[in-house]
Amino acid sequence: MMLFITTVLIALVAYLAWQLFLSKKENDAQKLQFTKLQEEKKVVFDLLHDLGEAFSEEIDQNQLLHIILSSTLRVTGARGAIVYLLNPNQTQLEVSSVIGLFPPPVSLPIEAESKIATREEYLETVLRSEPIPYPSDNILAQTLNTEDGLLLPQAHSDPRFPNFHEPALQVGSFLAVPLRYRSEKLGILALSNNRSGASFNPDDLEIVRSIAYQASFSLHNARVFNQLAENNVSTATWTPPAKSSASSSRKSAPAWTATKSPP
Repeated sequence: MMLFITTVLIALVAYLAWQLFLSKKENDAQKLQFTKLQEEKKVVFDLLHDLGEAFSEEIDQNQLLHIILSSTLRVTGARGAIVYLLNPNQTQLEVSSVIGLFPPPVSLPIEAESKIATREEYLETVLRSEPIPYPSDNILAQTLNTEDGLLLPQAHSDPRFPNFHEPALQVGSFLAVPLRYRSEKLGILALSNNRSGASFNPDDLEIVRSIAYQASFSLHNARVFNQLAENNVSTATWTPPAKSSASSSRKSAPAWTATKSPP
């Protein structure tokens, strides 16, 4: 009987200890999630602050994009981030800004791979020289036609990515969202490969969509303000036409004065 009671007590203590462990693990997970949410909120608030400061000075689209990409890398831990914008004719996507090592979404000669893997500035030159036709089968062009963006936690075997020999240029995890202002298509914000080796997840997609919303609004306003500035400059330098020669040749009639007759 005593042995039975002892066994029951041991089992009960073990059960309570296990429940306590699970509860602590759950609390730790909740704390970690709360900390991550707080960090994401701070990144978004900092982004809004930086964008506000950028608009208080001379508006530079490159500066805006750098702020947006820096915030995106900070909150997601991505190894590389890029913004493609539609050209005025909306026939191709062109690189406007890139930070970090973003694998080219187009095939390249083998000799160019080693240069790109070791020199990020060369990567940007290559990317700018390879616009993406729109519409097309390219994965970034396809993303522009989506509503919520594209999340590929495991993109190794996706045939839409070029098969590079250099490991640094291989896409492990991929995330891209469209940049839109209302119904106007502006471009694409894309990320590749987490520095930690983890995959992008739905939470990353959600926060990047929030950043993309702010980015689209800022890009639209920057274009409007710059257009207004250009119009004001054109108005300030406008010279009115000279008066016609006919009007300037008119002569006023002579003034007649009355004089007394001689006596």
